[in-house]
Amino acid sequence: MAAARRSNILMRVLLLAGVFMCWHAVVHAAPNCAPAAEPSKHAEPIIEWYENYIRPYRYIAGGAAATPTKGQIETFIDEIGTFNRRAVLDQLIFEALIEQILTSYARAPDFRGIDTAAVEKIYKTGIGQKIDFSFLCISSKSVRSQDDSFTITLFGVVADDCQHIGLRGLVFTAALVNGSANGQCKPDQLYRKMFIVPMPAGTNEITYICGKDRGGCARQ
Repeated sequence: MAAARRSNILMRVLLLAGVFMCWHAVVHAAPNCAPAAEPSKHAEPIIEWYENYIRPYRYIAGGAAATPTKGQIETFIDEIGTFNRRAVLDQLIFEALIEQILTSYARAPDFRGIDTAAVEKIYKTGIGQKIDFSFLCISSKSVRSQDDSFTITLFGVVADDCQHIGLRGLVFTAALVNGSANGQCKPDQLYRKMFIVPMPAGTNEITYICGKDRGGCARQ
């Protein structure tokens, strides 16, 4: 009888431990910058694009914002398109940002807890270029050890810019296209602005990885 009770208690402990380990793995595996698990459906295609390819990544100071109107999204596409093209073709625009992040986390063992809001607070535009942080998604990443790197993700990148990643210099440790070092660029979704002007809306994500190093992002 006593042996049966001990066996029963042991089974419960193992079950609870298993549940905890699965939960722990899911929590630490889930990235902060990632598309929605369930694609959103909307009557207006351009709003559906925003909900699926922009909202899951986008940082809005002060909390979540209401879904933009069709006109606001069209303006946003122009703005993020200009920023992404510049960021893809010339990674040097992030040098001051990287330097300030590495300086701020110099005494920390890792980048645990880093996110877009935290970086916006430490970034001094007087030292670097003005950055609209709603165009970026910043998160920690585990490469060789837990949270030993941070990432800067560009989202809503059009296919043409996605194809040109890394053509001018190397600032970061590595770069991923749609979550993979060998990722393929996906085609744009096309809309008509004012029912006439074609407007490509990007569906790609470009993730730059920076590992801790005294001279900048660690080189592989």
